[in-house]
Amino acid sequence: MCTSASAVWRVMLLLCSAAAAVSPPPADAARGTRIFGLLMEGCSGSSFVTHIARALLDYHLPHTTSATFDSELLKRRNAMQAMQSFAPNGVEGDDKGAALKEGDPNWWASFLHRLDAWAFSLNKTVVVNADLHSGSEDISSWAPTMHRLGVPFVLGWRTNVLDRALCKIRDCFSFLNGRRVDNATDRRNCMARREQTGNPIVVRIDVPALQRSLEHGHGPSSSLAALLEHGLGGAPPVETSTPAGAERLVPAPLVEYEDLAAFQYFRANETDLLAKSIHAWSSLLTGWGVAHTTESVSHCLRQNFDTRPWPQPHRPGVENADAVVELLHDLGPKYEAMWRTSLP
Repeated sequence: MCTSASAVWRVMLLLCSAAAAVSPPPADAARGTRIFGLLMEGCSGSSFVTHIARALLDYHLPHTTSATFDSELLKRRNAMQAMQSFAPNGVEGDDKGAALKEGDPNWWASFLHRLDAWAFSLNKTVVVNADLHSGSEDISSWAPTMHRLGVPFVLGWRTNVLDRALCKIRDCFSFLNGRRVDNATDRRNCMARREQTGNPIVVRIDVPALQRSLEHGHGPSSSLAALLEHGLGGAPPVETSTPAGAERLVPAPLVEYEDLAAFQYFRANETDLLAKSIHAWSSLLTGWGVAHTTESVSHCLRQNFDTRPWPQPHRPGVENADAVVELLHDLGPKYEAMWRTSLP
């Protein structure tokens, strides 16, 4: 899965951060955790969501700054890389995490406690994307510590699972559901591709494989159930609060990627989708217990209103489009509606 930030989102992060007045933490704010949990699966738009979420955190928690290392910190390699950033102040000793040994049954508990201590000592916030099916450690290895730390979680989902399947082929070069017609395999180019306009990348779908994926794939309900099972989706302990000192009001809200992304599309303000997008981002912040208003969210996102084209119709980018359309029709209206024939 690609995690490099595009120049557009780096600029947005700076703009939103600069817009907030710097102030010290509230004197009466509970310590809380500086880790914010996001559960989104691979090719669901989690890279985009993480970048915008960091900008919103910087804007609404002006006494903090967001840590910008890889958000998929529950993958061992990314966690090891993050530990290289840990400063010795506020963290045990001066080994920057070197004492964490392979095979240690408490490895993830130790890492997350150190991450939390590092973030608090430097007034950092950390967004952790805890995908369950794209290479992260099993939820049982990290969830108990997340629960003890009081990490608030939000569940994100890309409702158009056809788009997810196409993304896996086009941007992650997966062969599970098909292949790119150009046979490209260089993962470094996937973020650059998102900034390009012109002719679409063409893929050929393995129709039987796509059918199996659509019929037997996991959904948001299974991911939410996993969070609830480990105490990460319910009401927080009374003493748990965010760095802003605001209690979480709702348990693990579900936000849809399509709504989160809509604010950036051309002339979205001429439809009801801009308001839906701002509401979705507001729901995410509410789930994290971050105080905000509709106006403050709109102000932060405003820099990128009307900056990107809408998702295009599917047919030009699918070599065997007729076979895919027939499959979706046979699967029923819910799947048939995933095939885009026009712009909104």
